[in-house]
Amino acid sequence: MKRFEKLLTNINFKKVLILYLVAAIIAGITSVSLLGYVFRNKIGLIFDYKKVSEKLEHNSDATEVQSDLANFANKNADVVDVVILDADNKILFSAKHSEVAKTGSISLELDPQWKHEYKFMIDPSNPEVAYRLIKSEASLRSVVSVIKGNDYYDEHDGEYFFGVSSAKTVYSLNYIRGENNSKTYFIFEFLPVENGMLYIKVVAAAAMLFFMLYWVLLALYVYADAVKSKLNGTAWGILMLFTNLGGFVIYKIYKQNGKTCFKCKALQGKSNLYCTECGAKIGSSCEKCGASFNSHDRYCRICGEKKKES
Repeated sequence: MKRFEKLLTNINFKKVLILYLVAAIIAGITSVSLLGYVFRNKIGLIFDYKKVSEKLEHNSDATEVQSDLANFANKNADVVDVVILDADNKILFSAKHSEVAKTGSISLELDPQWKHEYKFMIDPSNPEVAYRLIKSEASLRSVVSVIKGNDYYDEHDGEYFFGVSSAKTVYSLNYIRGENNSKTYFIFEFLPVENGMLYIKVVAAAAMLFFMLYWVLLALYVYADAVKSKLNGTAWGILMLFTNLGGFVIYKIYKQNGKTCFKCKALQGKSNLYCTECGAKIGSSCEKCGASFNSHDRYCRICGEKKKES
């Protein structure tokens, strides 16, 4: 135990703190860069979708932004198609000329299987495909979701429930209304990122490791400092392991209520004139009444005698 205490008290925790902060910053930048690279296509889709949808909302005639819609659809693999429909649900424009657009129209109605829960919609002319209607902000959140097959988590009245469509293919759909009851359908199939969850777990594990390291280092620092101050290092160390920052604040407040011996570093009472550990003189007293001076006192608090400068 003595050897362990000696080892800890000889550690320069300021240097350790600097090294830890540098390592944490490098690890943080590396992790963010890694996730940004792995999910670059998804992040790009989010910004592209937001940009083109805002442009479409500010332009009542969707046909005027067809080139933007085509660029958006062809740039992102998660986009099945972007179609413009007239008031009769006939397709006026298809960005990718996908299978869903080959029928020439898309007339959606509630899937009978989920009619009372509003989960899926189908086009009777193409019953093999079901559409999960989502809001714009929901579609952006769904971009980074890992969706497998036809299984979806949906939200209704603040609760999540599990739903499965009987259709062979399930797409996510968001629409924006234009002039003359025209509509623009954004049809998505959010593909999972290869090994995406693995990268997220690795980054989460690294973050947890750094957090645990910080937790232990702070406890070791307080333990070593308490030992130097001739306090109960074990008790303070255990307190830190359970309370961390709260215990650190308590420790600092406790130390501020005393003063440290310049010779042996033991914590002493503020009124002590001599160190109780090594006997060194650590304070001055009034020559008239003998009362002890605090470090910032200029006059005696008992008799008013001026403190002589040493």
